[in-house]
Amino acid sequence: MKKSVLVFGALFILSLFSCASLQEDIFVNSGANSLVFSSIEDLEDAFINIDCTYITQHKLNTTEVSTLLTQIDTSDTHMEPALKARLLALQGLLYLYQGRPSKANDIYLQAKGAQAGDSYVLMLDSRLKKSNTDQLDRLNTVLKIEPDDAVLNLEKAKVLYVMKKYDEALASIDKAFLILEKYNQENYRLGYAPLQENIWQMYKLSTNTNSNIPASDLQKNITVQNLVSYTVENSTLLNFFTAGAKYKTADLIKRLEKSGYLSAPVDQNNQDKTSLDITKSKTISRKMAARFLWNLYVQNKGKQAQLTKYSSRYAKLSTAKSPIADITLQDKDLDAVLGVIENEIMELPDGKNFNPDDNITVIEFIASLKAAEK
Repeated sequence: MKKSVLVFGALFILSLFSCASLQEDIFVNSGANSLVFSSIEDLEDAFINIDCTYITQHKLNTTEVSTLLTQIDTSDTHMEPALKARLLALQGLLYLYQGRPSKANDIYLQAKGAQAGDSYVLMLDSRLKKSNTDQLDRLNTVLKIEPDDAVLNLEKAKVLYVMKKYDEALASIDKAFLILEKYNQENYRLGYAPLQENIWQMYKLSTNTNSNIPASDLQKNITVQNLVSYTVENSTLLNFFTAGAKYKTADLIKRLEKSGYLSAPVDQNNQDKTSLDITKSKTISRKMAARFLWNLYVQNKGKQAQLTKYSSRYAKLSTAKSPIADITLQDKDLDAVLGVIENEIMELPDGKNFNPDDNITVIEFIASLKAAEK
């Protein structure tokens, strides 16, 4: 993929406005302009989806970018300047996603001529800077004059997130969301909610661990190799098992399997080969992660007798019903799921279901590791 947008910046550096000219350029949306912008909300929403997905997951759907570009029409010579500037800025941002900074720069100059102080025009101006530091400097300069611009506070949060300044990014996106809430711009709050969650999780991780996991990997699924390597690198849960020795991940997986840590709680000796659920799977589901975490948890707490306490308890009740809607009492991982829920290691996403077959993401697993250590 060609380098683009926040992470790499464009190859062109535009001159900064002086404070005086910048003050003249800053444009506060009137009610009339808000009505104009509402006519292109679908286009903005499509951009928000592309933008947030790229920043949080480092995934870019080039077809979506191309399609959105074709949907933006700036040919109307009687178009409101504010609307034309916004549409041109969207085009420029999409050209950056296509790795076409020269084209984006040309579009920026047109957008600036139509309405220099539009939030998206200023966003494009920032993204055309050579580095994240230059982008941040530009945004800070603008925000000194217009501190309550939600779009630019959001953009600042994105840049800080990429720069791994998670505490500052959290403050910036929280401020942006408060402003958006004030003006009922729920499309931005919903669209960038995954970014806010990533920033919050990375902030928590950065204060509790020395994890070197890239922010762009947080929403990815994990493999059995990740399951073990992340546990070693981001927690102390396997210290008792490794006793300070350094193992290759493949060797450690074999040792853990042999010792029952990948088996269902009711199959401690792996007679039913339940460990294969994990070792033969391409990705780790929430239920698999719960099994591994529960096995580690009871061992670390010295509570091996509690490993199957839930299945033993319900086996004595003829009319018992599972407390979790999508986990039956006959499930071989009943103990693991109930154990991680009761001990607040994992949670029920909707308060009712565990979603056992959903893949667990990197950020979810790391957060669960930290919870299991408490």
